[in-house]
Amino acid sequence: FLVPMLENAGAIILQPRERDIQTAERVTYAEGRKTQSLAMPVKDEYALYIRYKATPQSSPNAVYTVVHQGYTTRFEINQQMGGDMWLYLGTFCFGSDSTDNYLSVSDKSVSNHIGVKIGGGIGESGQPRFVEAARYFLKYSGIPDSVFTYEKEKNEYLDDLVSRGKWVNYLNENKKIPVSLALAVHSDAGIKGGDSIVGTLAIYADKDKENSLTYKRGGSRMCNRDLADYVQTQMVEDMRRTVCPQWARRELKNGGYAEARIPRVPTLLIEMLSHQNFNDMQYGLDAKTKFILSRAIYKGVLRFLHDQDGTDYVVQPLPVSQMSIKRKDKKDIVQLSWRPRIDTLEQTAQPTYYVVYTKREGQDWNNGKVVKDTTVEFTLERGTRFEFYVRAGNNGGLSMPSEKLCAYISEQDTKRALIVTGFTQVSAPEINLGDSLSGGILPRSYAIPYGTDVSYIGEQTDYMRRHQWVSDDECGWGMCANDYAYLFTKGNTFDYALLHGEMLQRKGYSYISTSLEAWDDNDNISLLDLTLGKQQEGLSALSAHQRQMIEQHIHNSGDLLISGSYLASGMTDKALSVWAQTTLHCLRKAPDASQSGIIFWQPKNESTKTYHLFTQPNEYVLPCQSPDGIEPTMVGERMARYADTGLCAAVATGRQIIVLAFMLESVREREELFEQCINYLEHE
Repeated sequence: FLVPMLENAGAIILQPRERDIQTAERVTYAEGRKTQSLAMPVKDEYALYIRYKATPQSSPNAVYTVVHQGYTTRFEINQQMGGDMWLYLGTFCFGSDSTDNYLSVSDKSVSNHIGVKIGGGIGESGQPRFVEAARYFLKYSGIPDSVFTYEKEKNEYLDDLVSRGKWVNYLNENKKIPVSLALAVHSDAGIKGGDSIVGTLAIYADKDKENSLTYKRGGSRMCNRDLADYVQTQMVEDMRRTVCPQWARRELKNGGYAEARIPRVPTLLIEMLSHQNFNDMQYGLDAKTKFILSRAIYKGVLRFLHDQDGTDYVVQPLPVSQMSIKRKDKKDIVQLSWRPRIDTLEQTAQPTYYVVYTKREGQDWNNGKVVKDTTVEFTLERGTRFEFYVRAGNNGGLSMPSEKLCAYISEQDTKRALIVTGFTQVSAPEINLGDSLSGGILPRSYAIPYGTDVSYIGEQTDYMRRHQWVSDDECGWGMCANDYAYLFTKGNTFDYALLHGEMLQRKGYSYISTSLEAWDDNDNISLLDLTLGKQQEGLSALSAHQRQMIEQHIHNSGDLLISGSYLASGMTDKALSVWAQTTLHCLRKAPDASQSGIIFWQPKNESTKTYHLFTQPNEYVLPCQSPDGIEPTMVGERMARYADTGLCAAVATGRQIIVLAFMLESVREREELFEQCINYLEHE
């Protein structure tokens, strides 16, 4: 969260480690050539870096044009600074066609040696480069060894720690990059006994190694303390006002730690929380807390910089909500709408405009269109899918992105569907507080991260509180397996409408999509596709009005496909349970109905098909490790069962309603299962 928030505010962020989790990589150099291909064998999103020679004669405003899947993004680069190092431009979708994926440099550039790096790649350790320490990436990037060989490679741990601060000075003094400040973000705030919370520790250094109280370029190093105070205060206040009223403020510590002492610019070493403390990590494993802490760091930095300049600040808005697409009466026109999200912690974070991003099927996202209102209309081209997301903006910058929606109008436009997305949850794994002897993350309980996650390295293996840390290989209580250490895993990607849209498209449907919170009508549809994913509220997430819309849709002979892992678990209210029985013709049987994730699909008079859920964290989709078991009423029909328990996994009624008691998106063969569901509903 932190780097995008700072970049959305206009900052240029330089990192001493690889930022791209792509293991694919392509590096090319062009001698005297102004255009280079950016084609990649596998179409995907990749970080793009450039490299050039920096001389006093180099252009201060060379224009780099990136063409990515047909769209164009331009950058103006001052080639008098930052030479002979990899400079990150952005992350783009690149495909295999060189005519749609290339980089061109304007004639203003006098450098005839332009390097291009696409993707993160594999490091010298043989592991993905994004997991390697800073010293290795600095070495790979061409930074001189004097920066990363403090201990002359006798102690690589110290080499790595010291290299980061020395790299900041190298950028500022040797590469002529005017670094405003440096941040070192850690999670080792200390240890406390019992059930207390360690909280947030801020570390600054008022002296350098020569005991100087001023920076080399002038100014008091006491502004390091100001930066630390701004950020720590913001983090503690925001945590207390949102998720944890008892969040602790540790000391504002003046210490000679390398990352705080060495940089000759305002610098903060922030220990957000303690990864050694049980209660801290109940919050630290939750993406909501990560968002709050990251936004607080961003706000603290913002306030510090504006205080230095004596200017007023504006905080970027929160992401918009209630996204919806509706068809207009006019032919092939759709209306995209949304609502601003109010920030109760920050009065200045009010949006004054919005940026709407669109993606045409087969291309990359465009660079956005600025609008003032919360609605915008688009004319769709028949036979082509269009995707959308929105950012709110103000003088402080842009928000994080909204969820992604999509719309498609088929050539015939005879079958129409509405996709309703109700999966908005992110969460920590389920934790058992235990007692004075034991406690920890429950087996097979996984967090729901935001987007793609690199922090999960394996399940907890040691639950005994008495077990002390002995070494990094014998960590004691809280130790986990290491089998995911070099992998990334998928969380809630907030783009499930796109998956369902692609599948509906193959079945000849026109469709639009909406978030559950914005769903207020059925818009003349024949199929309602309601996906609740791993939303723990299940059916209880539906309002009374939305349940009434489902009833009306069924009454009007419309088809209904509804899926979600906790549909039945959320039916704690008796009235809701009765509604599910009378409208969906299913009832709750058991939670955690399968561990194997193997589903036998066996409608009456049809051959059995076998489907498999992803039940473990993986790089493709969020796992579905504990789906519900349901049962049909007298009217309903059992469509599927879990192989290991025999419990019912799906119920159908009258070739009109199908209820899937698992996250459809987590099925390995989801396209085949989705097609089978639609075929069943369409069969007379």
